[in-house]
Amino acid sequence: MSVETLHKVGSVILRCTAQASAEGGLSTTAREAERWGDAVLAHCREALPRLFQEVFDEFSLPDDQGVVYLDTLHLHLGCVPLSGVIPGLQEALRAELRLRLPAKETKPNRHSRFLILLAEYLASGVSPWNAQHLAANGWAAQLRALLEHAQAREDLLIMLRQKGAPLIFRRLRSLLRGLGCVGKGFEQALHELEQESITLEDIEAASLPNDALQGKYFLNNAGLVLVAPFLPHFFQHLGLLDSQQEFISPTEKSRAVCLLQLLLDPENPLIAEGDLLLNKILCGWPPLEPVLLAEAGFLPTAREKQEAQQVTQAMVTHWKGLGNTSPEKLAQDFLRRNGVLYVGHSSPQLHVEARPHDLLLQSLPWVLSIIQTPWMKTLVQVHWS
Repeated sequence: MSVETLHKVGSVILRCTAQASAEGGLSTTAREAERWGDAVLAHCREALPRLFQEVFDEFSLPDDQGVVYLDTLHLHLGCVPLSGVIPGLQEALRAELRLRLPAKETKPNRHSRFLILLAEYLASGVSPWNAQHLAANGWAAQLRALLEHAQAREDLLIMLRQKGAPLIFRRLRSLLRGLGCVGKGFEQALHELEQESITLEDIEAASLPNDALQGKYFLNNAGLVLVAPFLPHFFQHLGLLDSQQEFISPTEKSRAVCLLQLLLDPENPLIAEGDLLLNKILCGWPPLEPVLLAEAGFLPTAREKQEAQQVTQAMVTHWKGLGNTSPEKLAQDFLRRNGVLYVGHSSPQLHVEARPHDLLLQSLPWVLSIIQTPWMKTLVQVHWS
């Protein structure tokens, strides 16, 4: 007897089949398949983006020969243990690409991949789904390494000359603020390019409302919507709000945006500008506007870390269905969750990745389907099933 489950990692679909003996019964088999599939998902979530980048770099065409698009790629691994999933995918992917594409004769420029991701980030203000490996050091650290090489700097200026617009320059300046003398040395060239690139249409576009998001955005912290009812108390305790529950100044508001990352991991908050879209929405910060503190060096205080832990502990206390779940387990199982935010003409729609323990959401004592904090201009509809 076998049960098949489907799991999505970025744009990759994993189809897992678990085998069980007939005497185990269908319900037992289904549970085992679900647990095994969840283990595969956790194992692959971190490794897959890096694996696909490495393998595709071996087969990608030179810049002057265009771009290859593979709409669908089916890889069959057969029967493998959990530890063999990633190596098996790697070999199967290479074998399939050898049949479809010629291997490159030259090694790719190590900065070219980052430039592609940087262009996507500067255009949208949100980290691309396949840029998760940048979160550890942040965009600023990668930009520092790029600016230390003359050819890479020239490539960046060429890219900006092609794509230059006020919002793009503004986001790049936000990254440069955290680079010290390296960033300052690039500022003059950037200033000259900005003056020659900006057109009347760009100026008019820059005057549009900065919260006019449109499109589909991938998130890695979609579970933060669960914390929405606790945010006024959290920020009030830290002295970020006035008596009217409004942020005292933009500085306090930008700090609040960054502080939400503490709820995901109080000891090691990853503050990367491109990962803060949902944080900005929850705090009423313009989604397309860079956050003042994100890349310039956000350092949480001991008190802020303590208050963040108290928030997750309060969530566990109020959410009786969690039982003896620790705040760390709450963050791991529910807050650090992938999702997709759809923004159009109606209210934004957030679709959160499903996991087996989401059955506990049935005992959640506060409303999750609609989220609107005191600082949000519009509500967000949450689809978490």
